[in-house]
Amino acid sequence: MPKLFDRVKVNVPTAGTGSITFGPASSTAFLTPTEAGAIDGDTVRYILVDGTDFEEGVGTIFSSAAQMARTTVTKSKIGGVVGATKINLSGTAVLAFTASASDILNPANNLADLLDKAVSRTNLGLGTGATPQFAGLELGNAADTSVTRPAAGRLQVEGEEVLT
Repeated sequence: MPKLFDRVKVNVPTAGTGSITFGPASSTAFLTPTEAGAIDGDTVRYILVDGTDFEEGVGTIFSSAAQMARTTVTKSKIGGVVGATKINLSGTAVLAFTASASDILNPANNLADLLDKAVSRTNLGLGTGATPQFAGLELGNAADTSVTRPAAGRLQVEGEEVLT
């Protein structure tokens, strides 16, 4: 899955259909890939707009996060025709990092897609009773604090019995 970065939108001075060089942020309200934390080797979902044409795809960051290979084009609209080809950049395009529905909603991990509450509880490891059941809890850092129930009516914090 591509990495997600917030508020990246840059001018693209590159012409043609090859890799692009990132220009400055399109306004002070946006970030460059480097400012957002992108590094070489990151894959990102992007949208390029040049005039009335656009291209969506997955790109790979390289050259000290100054450039991006247009690795896979997933959708484009060139001259009003929808397809999946690279647009021919004029040197005045704008690029933004984005997310697609598939990045956000993976049906295999979306509890709303499950058939019933029992399946949801099982997938969350919550037992099968009317209320959630846990053998123990880790609070804070995993090595920090544990709360357990060694027997009915008994509670321990870090192995020490708590009077109830």
